[in-house]
Amino acid sequence: MKSDTITKDDTTNTFALEFFKAISAKKLLYLRYSEFNVFSGFTKLNPTILSAFNMPLNEEKYDLIVGDFPIGMKQFNWETPDKKINIRGRHNWVMLFQSLFNLADRGYGVFVVEPSFLFSIAGIKFQNEMNNAGFYLNAVMNTPEKILHPYTSVQPIILIVSRNFAEKLYVAELIDQSETKDIASNFINGVDTHNLSTGLFTVRADFKSFYQYKTSKQVESLESYYKSYNRYTLMSVALEINSVRSNGSFVDKDNSIYIPKIGTSRVVSRLTDTTLKHQNYFQVVLRSDIVKSDYASLFFSSALGQLILSGLVSQTFIPHINKDEIADALIAIPSLDEQESIIVTYKNLSDLKLAVDEFGKELALNPTSSSKINAQLGNMLDALGVLTEADRIRALIREGETKKIEFKQTLASSKVDNRNEYPVLKTIVAFLNTEGGSLLVGVSDNNEVRGLDEEINKFPKKRDGFLLHFKNLLKDRIGEQYYPYIDYELIDLDSSPILIVDCKKSRIPCYLDQKDFFVRTNPATDKLEGPKLVEYVKQHFV
Repeated sequence: MKSDTITKDDTTNTFALEFFKAISAKKLLYLRYSEFNVFSGFTKLNPTILSAFNMPLNEEKYDLIVGDFPIGMKQFNWETPDKKINIRGRHNWVMLFQSLFNLADRGYGVFVVEPSFLFSIAGIKFQNEMNNAGFYLNAVMNTPEKILHPYTSVQPIILIVSRNFAEKLYVAELIDQSETKDIASNFINGVDTHNLSTGLFTVRADFKSFYQYKTSKQVESLESYYKSYNRYTLMSVALEINSVRSNGSFVDKDNSIYIPKIGTSRVVSRLTDTTLKHQNYFQVVLRSDIVKSDYASLFFSSALGQLILSGLVSQTFIPHINKDEIADALIAIPSLDEQESIIVTYKNLSDLKLAVDEFGKELALNPTSSSKINAQLGNMLDALGVLTEADRIRALIREGETKKIEFKQTLASSKVDNRNEYPVLKTIVAFLNTEGGSLLVGVSDNNEVRGLDEEINKFPKKRDGFLLHFKNLLKDRIGEQYYPYIDYELIDLDSSPILIVDCKKSRIPCYLDQKDFFVRTNPATDKLEGPKLVEYVKQHFV
């Protein structure tokens, strides 16, 4: 199997090359030990290339060491002849450690490893050994999903290591090749964009994994919207966390949930609802004075709960959840009364769904029943629509800015540019020209709902006047022909009006003021001109 047939996504390779340029490296060592080929571009830079295991120490020093290692290797022990160093870990980790002795004083090492290097007990111990030897982890990059698919389900991470200790850890997600240059530059220059897509600095001890970081931020956001929610770990609200051996059975216990170890089966609150063998679940017996099992199972069935459980899956060749990870799982819990209300509402919705399904089966044969129930269905759908839209916006805010989500605090910017609605309008144009997206006006960059009361109150007809003004902006500066691709409305979140603008992908190029062309990157808006504009339009609009 040739190495150039494995990694198809070139984002990590592009980042490493941009990093090479950013540090102006003169002397390069390329450790090409695996067939994943995530740093293929370095073969063109005339580096020193080593591809044999157990690299011996030598006197050579390098400005940049790039390590493309196998992952998931067996344990290996390395001891120097003078016995000053005796370290044990995965063989790929030991090779990484060996290479660091060839770093120049201001040099960097860029390495691909499995995520367990960050959060496992063995990984943390190995990092301490590195620190004792004078080498420090400065940055962690998340690679694109399925970058090594179908050869392994593991989503590796990229480490940046140097001889210099930094108070904070730089973290970023390598999602879009167009952002890699900025990510490399921001790290070198100490620029914190407060966004994973372009890089941020965080307290070293607080960062365990990218899933953990993102879920923690979403739970924080949930707490800010619903003041009665509190953040817990399952360990702090559990009386017991139990498992059984192969072909064993659980003893049914009150107020328990059952979390699957492998796969995507639902978390359930009754032993009779489990669909797998008991050996494939953890039984978590919960404190009844804090959380109801029915609420907990609903929480872990939500989008946030699913993200939390996905983040617990060990990044190994057979993804699974272990007991320690279950204990550390986050859960957001409201008061017991609110939990009961959520449980009752869910049950009523489930009953309603069953009734609607049954009614649907008989609809063609019972036209009289259809006319009687039609008005009531309309009222129910209206109520559900309001609930769904408000909650959808809250979910978007919790997720944060992405390629398809953008926040603007106001419609009329204080900046002196083309006209003061320019930032909002160029984002809409960029969404139309890319893959669509949602713009929330009245939300700050740090996910705080500020609302638009001040701006709305400037118009004689308040909300109607504000919406008419926005419609005229779309007409005059973007064009009526794009109306079919744009939906917008004012939604109240905790009595604060938010303008949500949902954009679909346009079939034709869109220009702001008939001259400026924008596209959406992750999570920025870029202007294209000249040959880049011509090539983009040619490829994107067919």
